[in-house]
Formats: sequence, structure tokens, C-alpha cells
Amino acid sequence: MSATERGSNPIASGASIAHYRVLGLLGSGGMGDVYRAHDLKLNRDVAIKVVRGSWTTDEDRLTRFRREAQLLASLNHPNIGQIIVQNWVEELKQKVRPK
Repeated sequence: MSATERGSNPIASGASIAHYRVLGLLGSGGMGDVYRAHDLKLNRDVAIKVVRGSWTTDEDRLTRFRREAQLLASLNHPNIGQIIVQNWVEELKQKVRPK
């Protein structure tokens, strides 16, 4: 199911979030959408998870998202992505810019 079908507003390829350039949608899930992006400062590809808008006002859901990030940050394995930066939704809403 696409981001649009799930009720979220997809971020367009080429849009910028802080110093990341969005390359495309990787997938959608219960929490939100995951995008492939390029870190313009470190010149590497990354994945960015953007939580669904309905989650931004639900403290239990935000706690779940924070717990997931903390758990992933504690793991160290070549097949598990690293948590590099954790920004909150309010900051991302202000930083998403079209191409």
C-alpha cells in the first residue's frame, strides 16, 4: 500500500529535509513512511523514517517511536541500520522543502 493510500502525504523525490535530499519512498508501515535520501554533508545514502501526522499528537505512539529508535541505536550489526540522527516531527515539518 502506498503512502497516499495509507493517508499520509508523501514527500516528493528531490525535496530536502535539513541536509538530506529525498531520493524516493522505500516503504510504508504502521508508523509512517521510510524514504531513501542522500546526506549532503557526509555524501552517503541514508533512510529517513517520517511518522504519520496522526502520531504527532499521541504521546503513547511517540513514546513507541522513541523506544524503537533507542533500541536500534543500541544494536551493532552490519545488517542493521544505524540511528544517526533523531529529529522530532515538528522540526521536520518546518524543514521539508520542495525541489
